Amino acid sequence: MQRRLTLAFVGLAMAAIVLVGIGVLLMTQVGARSDARGRIANQLDTIVELANQNTDGNDVPRSLGRIGAAFEVDELQVVLVFADGRVTSIPDRGEQSDRALFSLDSEQQETFASGDPVELARGREVAGLQRVDVEIGNRPRGGNTSIGILIGENVSRIPREATAFFAASGAAVLLLALGAGWFLARRMSEPIRSIEEATTAIAAGDLSTRVHVSGRDEIAQLADSVNAMAADLDRSRALEQQFLLSVSHDLRTPLTAIGGYAEALIDGAVTDAPATGSIIASHADRLNRLVTDLLQLARLDANSFSIDTSTFDIVRAAEETVDGLAPSAERAGVSLEVQSPPGSIEVIADRQRTAQIMANLIENALKFAESAIVVTVGRSGERVTIAVIDDGPGIDDADLPHVFERLYVAKLQPKRAETSSGLGLAIVRELARAMNGSVTAGHNPSGGAIMTVELPAVG
Repeated sequence: MQRRLTLAFVGLAMAAIVLVGIGVLLMTQVGARSDARGRIANQLDTIVELANQNTDGNDVPRSLGRIGAAFEVDELQVVLVFADGRVTSIPDRGEQSDRALFSLDSEQQETFASGDPVELARGREVAGLQRVDVEIGNRPRGGNTSIGILIGENVSRIPREATAFFAASGAAVLLLALGAGWFLARRMSEPIRSIEEATTAIAAGDLSTRVHVSGRDEIAQLADSVNAMAADLDRSRALEQQFLLSVSHDLRTPLTAIGGYAEALIDGAVTDAPATGSIIASHADRLNRLVTDLLQLARLDANSFSIDTSTFDIVRAAEETVDGLAPSAERAGVSLEVQSPPGSIEVIADRQRTAQIMANLIENALKFAESAIVVTVGRSGERVTIAVIDDGPGIDDADLPHVFERLYVAKLQPKRAETSSGLGLAIVRELARAMNGSVTAGHNPSGGAIMTVELPAVG
C-alpha cells in the first residue's frame, strides 16, 4: 500500500507538471504571437520605407538579406500581389514563372491596396505583408500586379532558457512529490497496518488487543471503533461465561435436590412422602421456569416470536396484573397497589406481553421491597409510562447499567429467597424493545428502586 500511494502521489505530480507545462506553453505561444505581430508591424513600416527609397528596383531583392539580418526576422522576401488576391514569389531570371505562396481575401486585398500592413497567420508563423512603390526589373509583364514586402516570424520555437528552466523545475517537483508521497504514504499505511494486525488478533480470539493510533482524523476514529468493538466483544465474552456459569448453577441446584430426594424415596429413608413430593415439585417448577425463560430469551434473540399489537387501556391491564400477584405480595407482607390518573390511558402494544413485563417487574420488586410496591401509570407526550416502585435498599450505582443483563449478580442481595429464574429483567428489556419501547432502572427519591417502562401511546 505504501508503494502504491507513493506512486500515486508521483503520478499526480507528473500529471500536474504536464498540465501546467501545456498551459504555460499555450500562454507563451499566445504572448509570443501578440509580440510578434507588434514587431512585424513596426518592422514592415521601416523596411517598406527603406525599399521605397531604393531607386534601383533590381537591388531591392539583393538588399533584403542584409535588411533581414539587421532586423533578425525568419522570413523576408519581395512578392507579387495579383488583382485576384494571389501572392507569388518573383521568379529569378532563370525561372519561367512565379511560384504561388498564398491568396488574400477581399478585406486583406483592400488593406493591401491602401498601403497598410496586412496581418497573416500562416500555421506556426506570424507574418505581415505591405505594398511598396518600387519596380522590380524581372517583374512579369501583363496583368494588374503590385509589389509587396513579406516578412514572417516563427513563434513555435521554445526558448532554450525556458526549456532548461521547465526541465529543472519539473525534476525538482518530482523529487519533492516523491519525498512527500513516501512520507505521507508511510504515515497513512502504518496505522492501517496496525489496525489490520489488531483485527487479525481479535479474530484469532485475543480480545485484549488494542490499537494505539494518535490524532483525530478518520483513521484514528477507525482505530477507536476497533478498540470499542474489541472491548464490547471482551465484555460480551465475560457476560457469556458468567451467564453459562449462572445457568449451570441454577440448573444444578434443583437437579441435585430432585436427585437427592428421589434416592431417599428409593432407599425408603423418607418418612413424610407428601412433604418430600412437594419439595421435589417445587424444585421441578423452578427448573421448568428457568428452562422456559431460557427458551423465551432464545426466541427473542432469534426474532422468532410474534407481537400482536393492539390498542388497550393500560390502566386496566395494570390493575389485572396487580390483582393476579396480590396473593404473593400478601404472603410476603408487602402492600401492592396501582396509582393512575382518572380515566383510561390507551397504549399501542401487545396486551399479553405488556402484562408479562409488569409481572416480571413486580416479581423482581417483591424480592427487595420492605413493605410496599406501587405501580404508577401515566402519559408523557406520545409515550405511556409504567413505573414499578419499591421501598427496598435500592440499586447500587455500579449495578444500574447492568440490571437488565442476563443473570447479572448485583451487589445487594434480595431480601427474600429467589424462586424465579433470574432472567425476568432481561426478558423485560427484550419485550419492551420489540414493542418500540424502552425500560430503565433508577433510584426512588424516597428510597428504594424504580423500574420505568415506556411504550407508544395512542394519538
